[in-house]
Amino acid sequence: MSVRYDAIVIGAGHNGLVTAAYLARARRRVLVLERRELVGGACVTEELWPGFKVSTAAYVTSLLRPEIIRELGLERHGLQLLPRNPSSFTPFRELPSFRGLPGTQAGPQYRGTIHIAPSMDFLEEAYDDVKYDRPSRSPVIEVTIPSVVDSTIAPKGLHVMSMFTQYFPYRVREGSLEEAKEAYADRRFEIMTEYALNFRRSVIARQVLAPRDIEERFGLTGGNIFQGAMTLDQLFFLRPVPRYADYRTPIQGLYLCGAATHPGGGSWGRAATTQHGKSFATPSDADDGCAFPA
Repeated sequence: MSVRYDAIVIGAGHNGLVTAAYLARARRRVLVLERRELVGGACVTEELWPGFKVSTAAYVTSLLRPEIIRELGLERHGLQLLPRNPSSFTPFRELPSFRGLPGTQAGPQYRGTIHIAPSMDFLEEAYDDVKYDRPSRSPVIEVTIPSVVDSTIAPKGLHVMSMFTQYFPYRVREGSLEEAKEAYADRRFEIMTEYALNFRRSVIARQVLAPRDIEERFGLTGGNIFQGAMTLDQLFFLRPVPRYADYRTPIQGLYLCGAATHPGGGSWGRAATTQHGKSFATPSDADDGCAFPA
């Protein structure tokens, strides 16, 4: 027997799930389709090594809209926001002892994002390499150690580190992708060890995700975690392209509600709940049976 749905959500990322929840709340019959074996899109927690749980492609939820939390009753379902987190995760034996603020206990220097980018020239040089399809020799590094805030995601006395770095090309000019990834990761370790002398010896395992890995795993085009650059020519009424910033597409009943739409990338959930200032859960009757790609 065939089943008719009012809406089909393609992709169970956080925007897709928010969309589906609002539609179901409005008593719509909804089907959610997901290619991977787990839901959440880029906002997932995965156990890469026994006892070590990592957020594979997202590191903060500070942009998640308060009205979404309230209206969907997320706290009743277990959501807890911890104050204070793409693509490499590193569990290690002890916290890095930074020269600027030494120590290996879970102090304030580990609770926020740690930036390794000493100057504007450093930022410029990091980008210069990738313009020629070469990984940055001195990449910009943003570090978070979420296990300092949430001790349940790593075995007692051990930690998980996330390193979001720039830049690595979609295609490498020389050698294989795997070779380039490992060499790039080694260089990041060298830089980290310059700032925290105990860093290299503290690492017990690592995972490295290049842009192509992120694209393949999460469906993010080009490995861009924002599903398109967040530049002035791709924001507001120009996102994703002029004339289609209202989430509708040229195909009747087909909408976009992911990071490629306004307001862009990040764990907002906003694109999933806005359509001309109203909820996606209130499309016209003519839109029944529509698909909402996330």
